[in-house]
Amino acid sequence: MSLSVPEANAIVVAPATFNTINRWVAGITNTVAVGTLCESLGLDAPIVAVPNVNPPLARHPSFRTNLRHLREWGVRVLFDDSAPREARRGALHLTALIAVARQDDRVALRQLLGEAWTTADRLGQERNDFWTAFGPTNVALHEVSTAVELGDPGEVVRKGEALDPARFPPACLAGILREDAS
Repeated sequence: MSLSVPEANAIVVAPATFNTINRWVAGITNTVAVGTLCESLGLDAPIVAVPNVNPPLARHPSFRTNLRHLREWGVRVLFDDSAPREARRGALHLTALIAVARQDDRVALRQLLGEAWTTADRLGQERNDFWTAFGPTNVALHEVSTAVELGDPGEVVRKGEALDPARFPPACLAGILREDAS
């Protein structure tokens, strides 16, 4: 009987904190999560790490060195310290939105939508850091998507009619055009 976690097809570490990145690279397995990450380096599954740290910690020499080590070890590290932290955090909110909608958790959905709108308002612009396409327009698009997941056609129509296609990010428009062509 194995005591380790079953093998995964892929591993995503998001958000990866300053401590998580540094303990992972150092091989410090004092938590189940970091121990699992240390084991994951020995698997064939692709690994993606999405650090979310404040700017002073992002400039710490050990953090920079450890991101380089992870990349050398084959981990895909999605980090650009010039990208606003709000855009990274907001993209994580949007990912969680769909998950809670699929679980029909309307309370968590309202909370995450509120947090996503607050973050988008604070950001004040559309961003596309690491293909996250986060901003006010993408939050509005996710409101429609979550209404679809919840099976609420009235809300889909109401939210959909409020969308302004002129504000859609170019990547979103390309996806719509591909969908229409098929």
